[in-house]
Amino acid sequence: MIRGFLAVIVGLVLIVLCLLFGLLVARIALGGFFAPEEGSEVVPLAGTLIAQGLGLVSAVIGGFVAALIAGPARRAVPVLAVLVLVLGLVHAVTEPARSERLAADEMARVEAGDEPVVLPRAPTWHNWVVPVVGCVGVLIGGSLCGRPEAGGSGGDS
Repeated sequence: MIRGFLAVIVGLVLIVLCLLFGLLVARIALGGFFAPEEGSEVVPLAGTLIAQGLGLVSAVIGGFVAALIAGPARRAVPVLAVLVLVLGLVHAVTEPARSERLAADEMARVEAGDEPVVLPRAPTWHNWVVPVVGCVGVLIGGSLCGRPEAGGSGGDS
């Protein structure tokens, strides 16, 4: 049980770290793909698709490592997948309110005489696709971790 719990926690942390590192590298290497077009604050489709791909790869890695850590406790991978799905859906639901608060804060800054700062944001559909991509990625990663065969010596050639 502790091994399964540890597998879920390590898998989730690994997904976040891989995604953050991947987005940082992508942003440095491909900055133009993430920059909104003039007069817009929405990240272009290319940048959004790159982020989706990085999310999938990160989830696969997290699911694979969770399966390795869990060993015979195979429930850890589905639990991690559901956790990723639920956390992602909570984010998708709460994102509009967060965006409104940021816009109100920005208006207050401008009224106080500060320069406006336009932060790029993902398109709305992206927030709803991320949890599904993450959930599927975790399940794929968990399935890539081969299960040891019962009764096999492992040394037969």
